[in-house]
Amino acid sequence: MISPIKLTVSHHAWPINGAFTISRGSKTHADVIVVTLEQDGVMGRGESVPYARYGESVEQAMADLTAIDMQAMNWDTESLLTMLPAGAARNALDCAWWDLHCKQQHSTIWQTLKIKPSEQTTAFTLSLDTPEKMGLAAEKNQHRPLLKLKLAGEGD
Repeated sequence: MISPIKLTVSHHAWPINGAFTISRGSKTHADVIVVTLEQDGVMGRGESVPYARYGESVEQAMADLTAIDMQAMNWDTESLLTMLPAGAARNALDCAWWDLHCKQQHSTIWQTLKIKPSEQTTAFTLSLDTPEKMGLAAEKNQHRPLLKLKLAGEGD
């Protein structure tokens, strides 16, 4: 018999090294929801940041996650897509499920999805600052495959 999956949801305020600035403001920490799924001693974790810009909050994301009927849950990728609307809560749960699934299969996500890590590129975002400081940040991060710049117009 397969053991039930235990869901744990928590909130963390993780500090940012310095400040991260975009045209809408600056942050010195990230409010992150963390989902942990545990089954038979194997744990999968996922995290996400709810954004007010998209009508999300830490409190609502946590409420949506803790309201899940774990006994009725059909644990497959299609069910995960329909049980919560797109957003931070579903993203954290989805990531935790994939992490758990891969660990149970003794596989990496790359092996499970049959893709090569080299086929994926992640952008590193440079915080909005003076052109000189952004230039220094770009130089410091030139080893990264893709840099994303945050720019502001007049009056920003």
